[in-house]
Amino acid sequence: MTQSTTQGRTQKGAFFFYFNTLSTTLLVGALLTGCGDSKYKGLSDSELQEKFSRCENASGLSPGGAIICDNVYRECKDRAKRTKRRACY
Repeated sequence: MTQSTTQGRTQKGAFFFYFNTLSTTLLVGALLTGCGDSKYKGLSDSELQEKFSRCENASGLSPGGAIICDNVYRECKDRAKRTKRRACY
């Protein structure tokens, strides 16, 4: 019985370790993507449209992929405001 309790604690501890590590990584990534100019500002309209289409058609994005698509959507929105026309379709 002592062995199963120890394994349960080890598994529970490992879960919280990985959960905390993942949460911290995602938080830092989200904070860093919100700072500074978008790296997508330098893209041509056609390149931005291609990335937008990939995001629209993607299914089951990884956390990193979701952040990339969020940045693409943000740049589409910002570009539409700057140019007064829809940038991504």
